Amino acid sequence: MLKVFQVYFSEYTKEKVEPEYIPYFNHPCSKYFESKVIYDLVEAGEHLNSEYFGVVGCNLRLKIHASKFWGRLIANQSRRNFMPDSFENFVKSHKTDIASYTKHLPHRVFPLAELYHPGICEAVKTILKKLNYGVNYDNLNNQVIYFNYFVARPHIYQDYVETLLGPAIDLMESDTKLRALVESDSKYSNPLPKKIADQIGFDFWPMHPFICERLINLYLLKNNNEFQLIQW
Repeated sequence: MLKVFQVYFSEYTKEKVEPEYIPYFNHPCSKYFESKVIYDLVEAGEHLNSEYFGVVGCNLRLKIHASKFWGRLIANQSRRNFMPDSFENFVKSHKTDIASYTKHLPHRVFPLAELYHPGICEAVKTILKKLNYGVNYDNLNNQVIYFNYFVARPHIYQDYVETLLGPAIDLMESDTKLRALVESDSKYSNPLPKKIADQIGFDFWPMHPFICERLINLYLLKNNNEFQLIQW
């Protein structure tokens, strides 16, 4: 059984939640967006008693489709049409450890992110150093996941949250030097809706969500392809 929470922010975005998934009203929204929801749900034990667990945003379908038109190197290579039941059958048939909703060619995720969010590499390098997390942010990612769009066996999901995502979020809250880096303008091109800006306390998109949604790639590097990952 897949247990997937889908985060929404308003009545309009609630309409985008897949009927097969569990709606989660993210209010007030934090500056970490879905990543803080992931942290909270795992801490509450919501990932237990499932074969696979995941947390996705309200724009799941839109991003799966739109990412197919990114540049050649990083575009979503999947030609499958997403449907929750088809994805679930795909995951179960492979009996995999982790499954991504999108499919990408190998590339260096954070150096590429630096082109769009200047300063993100320095922030991530600081996080890894302070956490003593033995992996380099600029290594080649042979397994790539974007947007937190993945499901995983519950024990793997928990390990990811407890060893990297959670400590990274805690550090971004507590470390003065790091806060200066992550609270800078990420230069994200889309405007920040005023309702969200009022909730997160910034009038621009800070670095937090763009760092967090990519950390799973460093977790995979750290574990050196220990887990079987399939891409939809």
